[in-house]
Amino acid sequence: MPLSSCDDDRLSLITKIQASFAQARELAKEGALAEALEAYLFAFDNGHLVPGWGGVRLSYIPAEIAKLGDRLPAALQALRQRRDAREKMLREGEEDPFVIMEWRSLNRYLKEQKRELKLLRQLKAQGPVAQELEESIIVENYDSLLRDGEYKTLAAYFNEFGRKFLFSLFHFDCEVLLPSNQNKMPKEMWKAKLAQNILADGQKLYELALVTKRWEHADEVARRVLSYCPTMDSFEKLEEVALRLNCKARLKKLRAIKEEILPTEMVVKGSKEERKTKK
Repeated sequence: MPLSSCDDDRLSLITKIQASFAQARELAKEGALAEALEAYLFAFDNGHLVPGWGGVRLSYIPAEIAKLGDRLPAALQALRQRRDAREKMLREGEEDPFVIMEWRSLNRYLKEQKRELKLLRQLKAQGPVAQELEESIIVENYDSLLRDGEYKTLAAYFNEFGRKFLFSLFHFDCEVLLPSNQNKMPKEMWKAKLAQNILADGQKLYELALVTKRWEHADEVARRVLSYCPTMDSFEKLEEVALRLNCKARLKKLRAIKEEILPTEMVVKGSKEERKTKK
């Protein structure tokens, strides 16, 4: 079937958008900053038309525009204008997930993510908030909410964080047992990187499980962390959480899991806290 004039126009525009991004990078290297910004913005503003370009448009392009902002303040101003336009839509009740993703992406590369929680609080003070917007903000700001002890806010999304943790285990198994040919990193280095992700996600989930009194979940998270990351460092990071939260029963269980899973020579050495207690 021959292409219609509309198809020709669309393909031509897609080609132009992709070329604009490539041109922006070259102009930035040459120091033609204003011209580079114009090309970057054309690629960002129209990038949603390019199939499969979601990651490029919401990561590479805004990241490179933000970097351009180190030398050209107008670049950051352009990102803020686009972020503010989307924020205005959200304040007016917009629920489009793409608008939410764009807004979050721009906040991330502007390093202004704190305004996300601020907006959420303002909207909740006015009435019900769209579920997708609230969940998106809370999940995106997991680390800062946990750091600030906002456990009540996080508790309702425990299952979401739990699934993220379990996905990190699945990802590890896939890459170790069925490695991707596209991954050029040495296997042991990649395996260590994935294990660190498991430990980071597991430590946060362990804390949330403890403060919300999900005792069985906490024990299972600890078991999986130590199974995938069988080191004293992993144990000590979990132990620090249990000690800080004064969860004595879980601490006892954690130490039992350590003895069950970690190699004997590691168990004999004991943790820093255990050695300190013995002294």
